[in-house]
Amino acid sequence: GEKEEMIFNYKSTDSDEVIKATFKTQRTVIGLLCLLLYPLSILCGLPAAGVNPPQWWHSISDTYYASSKGIMIGVLFLTAYYFFTYRGYDWRDRLINWISAFTALGVIIFPVHGTEGLIDFGKNLKLCSTLHGVSAGVLFGSFFVNCIWLFCLGDTSNPPKRKRNIFYKCCGVGILIGIVILVMASNGLIHHGFVGVSEFIMLISYAFAWFVKSGMFLKDK
Repeated sequence: GEKEEMIFNYKSTDSDEVIKATFKTQRTVIGLLCLLLYPLSILCGLPAAGVNPPQWWHSISDTYYASSKGIMIGVLFLTAYYFFTYRGYDWRDRLINWISAFTALGVIIFPVHGTEGLIDFGKNLKLCSTLHGVSAGVLFGSFFVNCIWLFCLGDTSNPPKRKRNIFYKCCGVGILIGIVILVMASNGLIHHGFVGVSEFIMLISYAFAWFVKSGMFLKDK
């Protein structure tokens, strides 16, 4: 009986360690993908900058029409895949990350200018652009909800956890600032090039929130 109990406990502990390692890997990869999406989409288009459409570098969405289109779609698709496969702790994590996954795919399926997409909208290109904007808005909104709420759940009696929560909320504020800049740039209140700036602010904020979530920084001692 004692030997069987030891074997059972070993398997249980081993399973817990595997789950923790899987979570850490998923969280780190999500952070890396969010961190790399903007710079790769821009840098990989620079060699063909002379033949790319004007203002192709103003936003990640505009690189859809540039030579770095494949990079943009590939990284965003991988990000959606990891959002979709990340289970989290309960249904709230799964719901928010599924929303992130489907809206990330929406950004790909419905191009910002409505042309060359996976769906032929014919003359109704405005509908495609609207769906793109809604997808992007909900995507960044899900980032904000994760940072400001879901990442902050847990035992806050632990001092390192309280420090992480402060960091998560700072990342949430960074995402909120990015959303404000995005709205202003999209409506002509500031230069349209600030769309890319806002995306970079939001993505880097979310990336480092995931890095902390993975235990890369501010982990328990």
